[in-house]
Amino acid sequence: MKKNTSPASPRKSLAQQVAQQLQQQIESGRLAVGEQLPTEPALMKQYGVGRSTVREAVRMLMNTGQVSVQQGRGTFVLRRTPAGESLSQRLERALPDESAEVLALLEGMMARLAANRRTAEQLNRMDETLLRRRQMAERHDAHGVDETEQQFYDLLARAAGNPLLTDLHHALAHSLRTRTAPSGSQPETDDDLQAMYENLVRQITEQNAKKSGKIAQNIRTAHH
Repeated sequence: MKKNTSPASPRKSLAQQVAQQLQQQIESGRLAVGEQLPTEPALMKQYGVGRSTVREAVRMLMNTGQVSVQQGRGTFVLRRTPAGESLSQRLERALPDESAEVLALLEGMMARLAANRRTAEQLNRMDETLLRRRQMAERHDAHGVDETEQQFYDLLARAAGNPLLTDLHHALAHSLRTRTAPSGSQPETDDDLQAMYENLVRQITEQNAKKSGKIAQNIRTAHH
């Protein structure tokens, strides 16, 4: 068994564990905004903890701005996510499936915009990048394939002509890459992916925004 050399994470207190589980219910929508949290006795029974632990957990959620205690009425959900949370912090908490779904939407939008805004130079660079991707795939170089795909999406984002969209895509794609390994597609499936990328550039060249967006989303789905 591989020895874990990273520092051990401090063990969460019971209150932190209860707060985290309640937070997950709030963020998933199982406890909706405006909904009342179960009573203290119900939470004590549900989590098998004492009253002081439940009260501390609720205080933690109050500190994040997610719940509010209304005297004589109970504790109510104010917001799904912690107040003041940065985008990078939220992305760190996102599940890979969630990130992939949002990336598919962003890349579809980028492709649709690029179909109407791309320049001849950008199209040439996309073609050159996909040629390098094919060469990397033929060498079974997973890292090289991943690198050229990143370059391709940087070009696609620039061709879309929206700097904010570019920044959002970069942040989300980087967050997903740091938590997943390069796809390392098998030769038979990579041929299909390569064809999809080349078809995407073809549709962008022909300024077919609808097809471009659909293909871009399909590529992300195939990757994931």
